[in-house]
Order: sequence, then structure tokens, then C-alpha cells
Amino acid sequence: MCAVAAAAQAGSAARGAASPLAKLLAMQDAPALARLAYQTDRIAARLGAPPGISDENNALETGYDPVLRCWPGWLRDLGIRLDLLPEVVEPATPLGTIDPSLAGRSGLTANTVIVAGTTDGCAAFLATGANAVGDAVTSLGSTLPLKQLSERPIFSPEHGAYSHRMSTRWLAGDASNSGGAAQAAFRPRCGCSAQRTHRSPDEQLSARSEEAAVGAAALALAARRSAVSTAASVKRRKAARVGRYWPEAKWQVWNRPG
Repeated sequence: MCAVAAAAQAGSAARGAASPLAKLLAMQDAPALARLAYQTDRIAARLGAPPGISDENNALETGYDPVLRCWPGWLRDLGIRLDLLPEVVEPATPLGTIDPSLAGRSGLTANTVIVAGTTDGCAAFLATGANAVGDAVTSLGSTLPLKQLSERPIFSPEHGAYSHRMSTRWLAGDASNSGGAAQAAFRPRCGCSAQRTHRSPDEQLSARSEEAAVGAAALALAARRSAVSTAASVKRRKAARVGRYWPEAKWQVWNRPG
């Protein structure tokens, strides 16, 4: 971690206490390591996207520079193997179409497009429909992130603040460790079960794919709702949960018009 702090440019999100870059530095010489990939990259590749491509938001804390939109030169000075780093694209960039065999199993059409993803916190922000500068969203996942839409980036590692690029604007914020992971640590004390079911990667992928399909339906519903004028809402309907948007963020979209 000290090596990363010494080499990283001021303001880099890779300087955080839980830096993925520090983990990569420690693991990069492992014989079985072929490339750096985040969870979203692995799922996209399993669905049919070409491997070795990631998005700007997930790459941020590994040292990617979202302002210059490139992997910075100081990574080489740190000793990082640049051949392990993925090509980085903007979130929602089309990567390819779904593997035909998976299309048949999932019920999706053969021309379903796979796009680059984003982080759970950024996805949670988008799922709320917030889109004005100054809008802020907090969501409960493993951590408790707070993100605010800004016209310019804010980077302050000493305060834990960093910014994700969101098209021509920025999501500035921080994440508290008082999230779901911290709560899970106290479950045995309150008598709740902390036992987890271990599943194979294929089982996990299948479960997350089902959740993603439900999330896509939730997003479509949210988009339709945002297009309807508030004046057209003559009464409030009973809130109905329509599904989880992002597997890790534990966010749910609720049908509450009006």
C-alpha cells in the first residue's frame, strides 16, 4: 500500500486503503493470472463479449485516469505489468451480442447486445432516475456509498472522496464501511444466521443473470415512468416491488408514481 501511495499521482482513487491496485501489485506474478478483470467484465465475457475489456468506473480504483481517459504512466514506474490491464471503454459501450447458446437458455433474443457495465454504486444512482447536478443518492451494499452528480470531478484521497465519470458529468462521493458487510459481522451476536451457501461460478453466474434480467425490466419500467408527466398522475398506487437492479448493491426499484 505504501508503494502505491508513493507512486500514485495526487488525487488518484488507487490510493485508498482498500486499493485494488495494491492487490494487483501483490498478485500479478501468480502463474495462473492472465489478465485483470472485474466482476462485470467476467459476466460480460461469459455472456459473449470479447475478454480484456472493462469500463471506466470499475477501472478507477486500479489507477485508471478518468480525466485523461487512459492508464497513467506512473503504473509502469510502480512495476505494474501493463499487459494485464484491460482496454477501458465508457460504460454502456456496446461490446458484442450474446452467445447464441446462452440466448436459447435464457430466453433472450440472439441479437441481444452486451454493453460495458459500471460499479454497483453508480448503477444504484442511475436506477433512481436522478439526473440533475446536485442530485445525491446513497445506497446500501457491502459498503454505504454516497454519490452526488457534479459538473466537475472532485478527488481528495485524504477524505476518501473520488469521482466517477458519467458521460460529460461526474459522480463525486465516498463510501462508508458501515454497510451490509459490517452489519453481517454482527449477525451472530443478534442470533441471525451468518451461514452462506457456497455455489460454483456457473451457479453464481446463472443467479446473477436472472437478477440482471429482472433489473433490466425494472429499468425499462423506470424509464417509462420518467417519461410520464407528474400532472398525469391522478392518484398514488400502492407501492409494488419490481425487482433488484444490481446484485451487489441490494437496490430495489419501487413503483411509486405521483
